[in-house]
Amino acid sequence: MKSSIFLFSLVILSFLAELSDAKIACPTGFALVNQQKCLKIFPNHLKHLEAELDCTHFGGTLATIHNAIDNRAVSNFAANAGVQNAWIGVFCFENQTTSCYYDDNSGRLSYNNFIPGHPRLDNGYGGCVYMTTSGKNAGQWSSGPCGVVGLAFVCEVPTTVADPTCLHNFNGNCYLPSHELTGSPPNATYSDARGICHSNSAELASIHSHQEVDFIRTIYKDLDFYSVLIGGQVSADGNNVTWVDGSDFDYNYMNPIGQTDGNCLQMNTIKSQTNNGLWSKFKCERINYFLCKRKIGDAVNPKFKSVASIKDKPTHTINLADASHCNSTLFLAPGIVTTLGYPNSVEGIFCTWKIGVLGAYRVGIYFTDFSINGALNIYDEYGNLIEAPSISRYPFQALGPTNLVSMTHDSRYDKPGLYHGFSATILPY
Repeated sequence: MKSSIFLFSLVILSFLAELSDAKIACPTGFALVNQQKCLKIFPNHLKHLEAELDCTHFGGTLATIHNAIDNRAVSNFAANAGVQNAWIGVFCFENQTTSCYYDDNSGRLSYNNFIPGHPRLDNGYGGCVYMTTSGKNAGQWSSGPCGVVGLAFVCEVPTTVADPTCLHNFNGNCYLPSHELTGSPPNATYSDARGICHSNSAELASIHSHQEVDFIRTIYKDLDFYSVLIGGQVSADGNNVTWVDGSDFDYNYMNPIGQTDGNCLQMNTIKSQTNNGLWSKFKCERINYFLCKRKIGDAVNPKFKSVASIKDKPTHTINLADASHCNSTLFLAPGIVTTLGYPNSVEGIFCTWKIGVLGAYRVGIYFTDFSINGALNIYDEYGNLIEAPSISRYPFQALGPTNLVSMTHDSRYDKPGLYHGFSATILPY
C-alpha cells in the first residue's frame, strides 16, 4: 500500500514539474492578459479590414471577448495605452446580436456588451464592431462602418509555450523552415525531408486552422518560394489525406481548382498572390523547400491516427432545390454553392446568393465547373460588379475585396441551351 502511494506521489510530482516547465508565454510584443490571452495594442488608426489583415500577420485576429472578465481586461488594456475606441474581433451581418460572429471562427457571440440600439447596420452604420474604453460607455460595444472610419485596434494570438531556442513559436509549436536549418540541404524529396525533420526532433508540418496558415505565410512573406512541402499524404484514389505526425485532418485548405498531381502536399507561398497559403498535390519524388514542426516539449509521434476525406471538407452545401436558399440566405463559408439541380439541367429561376466569410478574411470563389447560358454577375458588398463570367470556362477563381459578396444568375435559359450549371467552392482568403 505504501509503495502504491509513493508511486502515485511520484507521478503527481512529475506532472507538476512538467506544468512548471511548460511556461505559458506570448510572442514578442504581445502581453499576457488574464493568463489566457496574448494581446497587442496598435494605436495607429486603420479601417476595419486593414486592422484585421495586420493581425493575420501574427497568426492572430482582432481580440475576441467571450465573457465579462475578458471584456474588462481588454477595455483596461486599451485604455492604459491611451486608446479611446478600438476595433474588436466581432462582425454582425444584421441588426440582431444573433447575426454576430467572432473573428476566431468560434461561432456566434456567447457574450456581448453592445450599447442600446446596436448592432445597427442601417443609416450609415455597419457590421464592424468597436469598443469604447473611456467615459460612461467604457467597455461597451458599438457597430460602425467598416470601410470609412479608422480606429486603433487590439490583436490577439494564441498563447504558446516559452522556448528560447525556437525562432518561429506559435500556439505551442516550433516551426523549422528548411532554408534556416544548418547541416542539411534546403530542398529535398518528401522522404528525405521527413528524415531531416526527424533529425531536428520534428516532423513535416501539419496545419489545423486558418490562423496557423497565416502564421506560416508570414515565415515566407519576403521570400521568392513558389511552395513548400508540408506533412500531408494523399491516398491513391486522391480523396483522402493523412497528416504524418498523427494529428487529425480537422482543417482543409486544399485548392479546389488545383491542377497538380501527386501523393504529397505542398503549400502555395507565392508572395504576389493575395490568396496564397492554399494546398495542392505534389509528386513526392520531386525536391522542394519544406517546413518542419515540433510540439514544444514533446517527442515526435509519426504514427497515423486519422483519415479525412478531401471531398468531405468543406461540408456546408446549399441545396438550391429548396427555394428558401435562393434569394434569401446568407451563406457562410466554407462550403459549396451550385445552380439549381446541378449537374443536371432543370427549369431554373432567377437566383441571388449572398455569401460571407468570418474573421479577418475575404471571400474566395473557386469555380470547379462552369457551364451557363448568360452571365453570373458577381458583386462586392457595395454593389460594384467584380466579374461576370458566362458560357463555359475551365476552373477559375473570383476574389472578393471584402468578407461579403453577392451573385445573381437567371438559370431559366441554361437547360434550353444544353448548359449544365456551375459548382463553386467558397473559401476565406
